[in-house]
Amino acid sequence: MQKKPDEAVKLVQPIIDKLEAAKSDADVSDLLGSAYATRAFAQRAAGRNKEALYDFLRVHLLYNGAPDPHAEALYNLGQLWDQFHSPDRAKKARQTLLEQYKNTPWAKN
Repeated sequence: MQKKPDEAVKLVQPIIDKLEAAKSDADVSDLLGSAYATRAFAQRAAGRNKEALYDFLRVHLLYNGAPDPHAEALYNLGQLWDQFHSPDRAKKARQTLLEQYKNTPWAKN
């Protein structure tokens, strides 16, 4: 994914579309969180930080039921908010990460 982020975005988009169509099914929520986190990571690798920020925010706000994608989103939001000159939001993302997922690798980075 890191060497071909544009391809990763193209590959994950149909998955997101299918999952969004089945959104009423409670079982897909965790999958959507993972899919959006994957797309966000690829967007970030491609240098599209604004799009990555939106996708990580989506994971944080809408699909936070799966711990690993949510922790990853919070970690990345801490970095991205700093890049977008929002230190208060960055601090809040880091605090939430440490409060909710202190034992994850994301909180130890």
